[in-house]
Amino acid sequence: MPTPAESKKQLDNLLSLMYGVDILNDSNYKFMLLFSSRLVENNIPVADAIKIASFAEYDVSCFDEEDDFLGEVAIEYAEFCARVYKRLVSIGFNKDMNAEMIRRFFNPLGKFATKEV
Repeated sequence: MPTPAESKKQLDNLLSLMYGVDILNDSNYKFMLLFSSRLVENNIPVADAIKIASFAEYDVSCFDEEDDFLGEVAIEYAEFCARVYKRLVSIGFNKDMNAEMIRRFFNPLGKFATKEV
């Protein structure tokens, strides 16, 4: 069992690492806002749109936040999600959507994104 001093040092190290993480950098933040609003425009209820935008896995931090490409991707991705959502509604799978379901159904590029291109 670690001593109190060792535990404090571990916690201090974790806290310092936390400041280096930029989960919502400007590009990802803008994309999440664009994506969630496009989901709603595609007739996905706000609560489900927020879940999808929160749990879908994407990282567009390599693009400048002012790049119009982010908006284009948000539109196409939302249209894809709307088609998936409509199918899920038809079989009742939209009820109580959780993170695992969203990652499974709404991440068509998930496997692609992990491969080296």
